[in-house]
Amino acid sequence: MGGDPGRDKHHGQVQTIGNRVFDTGGVLWWAVRTHGKRRHEFPDLLRRREYSHATVVQLHAPAAAEAFLEEASVRTEEGAHDPHTRL
Repeated sequence: MGGDPGRDKHHGQVQTIGNRVFDTGGVLWWAVRTHGKRRHEFPDLLRRREYSHATVVQLHAPAAAEAFLEEASVRTEEGAHDPHTRL
């Protein structure tokens, strides 16, 4: 059934990353639209037994996010040679 993989089969539109990211029916806009409601569900959800393995990191400021990413980057570089290092 060939055809152009970037072309929408129903409407003939060319699909690009931009189209998909900014599509109001896409996942990005779903996350934006439902954030207010769902943000209150996450603490209860993450306390469930099936998510006990997950590490939750809450960063409330851009500087905290930058510091976290910098530390993670350093830890990744240090642990690159040790398969037992938890990143």
